[in-house]
Amino acid sequence: MSNRRTQGSTRKKEGKGSHQVSASLSGDPGDDLFTGFLLRHGTDTSQNVDELTEILHLIREYFGMEVAFIAEFVGDRHVFRFIDSSRPDEIFHPGFTSPLGQSYCHRIVNGVIKPVICDAREDPETAALPATADVNIGSYMGVPVRYPDGALYGTLCCFGEKPDFTLGERDHRFLMSFGEMAGRLLKSRLLSRSENREIRGRIVDVMNRDQLVVNYQPVVDIDSGRIVGLEALSRFPDYPNRGTSVWFNEATQVDMGPEMELFAIRQAIRKFSTPDSSTYLALNASPDLILNGMLEQTLREESLSHPLVIEITEHTPICDYSGFRTALDSLRQMNVKLAIDDVGAGFSSLQHILELGPDIIKLDISLVRNIHKDRIRHALARSLSVFASEIGCSIVAEGVERREELKCLRALGVTRAQGFYLGRPSEDAYKDRQFVE
Repeated sequence: MSNRRTQGSTRKKEGKGSHQVSASLSGDPGDDLFTGFLLRHGTDTSQNVDELTEILHLIREYFGMEVAFIAEFVGDRHVFRFIDSSRPDEIFHPGFTSPLGQSYCHRIVNGVIKPVICDAREDPETAALPATADVNIGSYMGVPVRYPDGALYGTLCCFGEKPDFTLGERDHRFLMSFGEMAGRLLKSRLLSRSENREIRGRIVDVMNRDQLVVNYQPVVDIDSGRIVGLEALSRFPDYPNRGTSVWFNEATQVDMGPEMELFAIRQAIRKFSTPDSSTYLALNASPDLILNGMLEQTLREESLSHPLVIEITEHTPICDYSGFRTALDSLRQMNVKLAIDDVGAGFSSLQHILELGPDIIKLDISLVRNIHKDRIRHALARSLSVFASEIGCSIVAEGVERREELKCLRALGVTRAQGFYLGRPSEDAYKDRQFVE
């Protein structure tokens, strides 16, 4: 028997583990299984650790046993889903099944045998069970695992090859606590899988049935009132009750983010139509789609006779500017221009501008709103306008909703703008345009 087994017995004899845990908490957290578990899972849920597998390891080590497992009841069989074992030739593994009626698990759930068995070979209810000899069970503990609503999942059990007469009711309550935790984790995973299947189905249905509507919002030359560009905006079913960002966030959640983005981009290109061949189409794209080359491949596959602008938001970080510039060079060889969106909403846009040398800077709506009566917004917009002129790029002001805002922007040297005052997004931006200056 390993030293861990001896330590487990000593812990229980000193008060069912309470003395040892308290001593460890005052020392190095790494020396204590429970403290380590809480540090990993109590504050940082991003750790790539399987909580259920770690729970089993913690239980097995603490009680000094050889095997701990969680089994699911499926029909007339129980299926091992999670297992932790110190035995070199362990017969149990995830997916292993055996008849439920012959198992300890079934008898514990039905109350036929006690949840804590100190010596399985001498206990009258377990001595004759085939598993006692076949699996070499000396001591055994088991508890039901139930979902939070009370529905039975299966059992959490652990056993050792030698009897252990230190086991008692306190250990049973301890194991019950972990059984309840396992039930919550399993329910969470079940809900997550079900939710993800529903999300994927919803997204695939939108794609297959071509339910994505593309609206185009005009970008207007302030002096002439001419539409110089159209920004494509995706509108999914139930808009605006379920916003566009919700759909894209859900697509990312189920690993369909790039697929959804490319679908939206293809639809925007295919549905784009203007009477003026010089009008550009502006598409929103994530940096990852540019970095991995998928956007370039898609643009080469689609035929577009109009100029193209790719917009990246200032809210999206770029971890590899060097790689991004290389990918951007390939796009620029296709006469694609780059716009930095939402400038003025935060700090990232300034780094994007410095690192990427965009062709267009788009002033965020938060900077444009009420600019005609706010000297701070006025000063910042004027500085950005001068800056853009000196580096050779143009400025587009977003979110223009008042005539006074437009007049102020014109006075500051901003030549292009978009917003509800100039034209709302629609499937036919030319036909539905409202702006008259």
